[in-house]
Amino acid sequence: MAKNEDNEAIIEILDKTRPLRHSIISRFPSLELDEYDQRLSIFTIECIKEYDKSSNFFYYLKNRYNWFILDELKSPRDLPLPEDINETLESSEDIEGEYILKIEKTKYKKIIDDALNILNRREKDIIKKYYFDEKLIKEIAFEMELSQSTISRELKNSLKKMKRYIKKKYKIKDIE
Repeated sequence: MAKNEDNEAIIEILDKTRPLRHSIISRFPSLELDEYDQRLSIFTIECIKEYDKSSNFFYYLKNRYNWFILDELKSPRDLPLPEDINETLESSEDIEGEYILKIEKTKYKKIIDDALNILNRREKDIIKKYYFDEKLIKEIAFEMELSQSTISRELKNSLKKMKRYIKKKYKIKDIE
């Protein structure tokens, strides 16, 4: 594709990937299209530099975009609180609902813990750092001295492995 300093090729890639960027951003209605298109454009340039030619470039970008957006959504942001926050909090004291939710969480936690046990040590570490420690892909990659694409790929494959295991063992059909 493009070398790091080949500006014309980078511009061409940015033009060709615009529909992909917009498609991915549109799946997240809370995101501002222009803002995230700009962020993903900058991220695309980083991806060009890191691309190792082991897979199709556009497939590689699609995965990287998805993980970028998910990392962004996990990052704390300053969101304004609604003006009626006190009324909302007071009206949400549903003790029975909270109890049922607590039981459901306990049930799912046991299933997830069971599924984590089928993973190897590195896969477990990646899952735990991403979901439980809420670290970004780039932070995990830095800590583990691996590329972001490797972390992204292993995270995706580990989740698939866990889903297959849960579907088979617990006879759950729809897992997202």
